[in-house]
Amino acid sequence: MKHESSKDLANERAVLDILCKRWKCTAFKLPVRYELDYALLRDGVLKCFVEVKCRTFAQATYPTVVQGMRKIVTGLNLAERSGVPFYYVVRWTDAIGYTSTFNGEIRLGGRYDRGDDQDADLWMHIPVTQFVNL
Repeated sequence: MKHESSKDLANERAVLDILCKRWKCTAFKLPVRYELDYALLRDGVLKCFVEVKCRTFAQATYPTVVQGMRKIVTGLNLAERSGVPFYYVVRWTDAIGYTSTFNGEIRLGGRYDRGDDQDADLWMHIPVTQFVNL
């Protein structure tokens, strides 16, 4: 996880603690090869896959949440093959929401500030209205 700092991991873990308490699950940090953050289990049985993003602004600041298509496709493929859902979870400064609906526009874009040519990609713009708040 090339761009995950220890602060990023701590923020993810804080969100997972809330999810696990609410959904009565335990979180397993997936190996990098899975390309997703966590598997949630109950009594040792896989219940869902989760990708967590922590934002530094309020939920209503932007109409969409932007995520690289590869992450979405990976999550949906794992969900289809395993028969359990994939949830995309976002913590904003004022809310935590999740979705398993991905009906956003796909656009070319990315980051150019890190000097990583792999940051330019196809990006899904997921409407904030598709998220269920915890």
